[in-house]
Amino acid sequence: MNVRKSFLSLILMGMFFSMVYFVYAAYVIQSEEVLTCTDSDGTQNFAASGNVMGLNITNGSYFYTDRCVSSTVASDWSCVLRGSGKLYAVEYGQNCGSGNICVSGQCVTPKRVFVTNATYSGNLGGLAGGDSICNQTAANANLGGEWVAWLSINIQSNVTNSTVVHAKDRIPDSAYVRLDGVTVADNKADLTDGTIQSPINISELGTVVSGINWYTPGVFTGTNQSGMATGSDCSAWTNMTTFGTYGSHDITNSLWTNIGPSSCTQRRLYCFEK
Repeated sequence: MNVRKSFLSLILMGMFFSMVYFVYAAYVIQSEEVLTCTDSDGTQNFAASGNVMGLNITNGSYFYTDRCVSSTVASDWSCVLRGSGKLYAVEYGQNCGSGNICVSGQCVTPKRVFVTNATYSGNLGGLAGGDSICNQTAANANLGGEWVAWLSINIQSNVTNSTVVHAKDRIPDSAYVRLDGVTVADNKADLTDGTIQSPINISELGTVVSGINWYTPGVFTGTNQSGMATGSDCSAWTNMTTFGTYGSHDITNSLWTNIGPSSCTQRRLYCFEK
């Protein structure tokens, strides 16, 4: 009986790993016979974005670039010498795997971003206080990871001395997705080009946040659409009686981070995974 059970377990395990291989194995999308072929990133390299180029069988030039077949499937062009001795430029496709997405023709593991469900005054306790809020909020929601608040400061001590910290320099260069898996930006450059792909309106609870209207209560940022300090930051996030730049979690244009300065009353925070 034990032998039969062990044999059955081996069969089931084999079926499972075969299914996993089938889901993530590369497959041919298209191919073309060519005379010459140069691959910039190596055969079936789905972790990098590259291209193939050379001469086709009519001596015309070709240039094919890796792409995203879908948000979770990447393509990779490769040079393949087949058994017939003929050379081919082959486009392969592959599922990026659980938790990964395709960006510019390569599979990447994105970082997460959320907007806090709760609101806070502008006296956050400085940048460190904002980061602490994000980390505690994430921990309470069992999200794991390390988090940093999307906040900038510009402290002008005197005419010649100042302390400037830009929000864009506090986060890694990565693709960013909301907690529901929807892409916000392909990378830091995409995040800070004036628009984002989707509004950051999912809280740590996985729910869509709402306000009185699209700009109330808003989200403290002190940051413009380029990810840089505006100079309006509730006295470096230590004072609730001054003014601070804020944005809207319902917006994908520059207003997502920079509606303008307003009172340092209760607003949310954006939290980015480090």
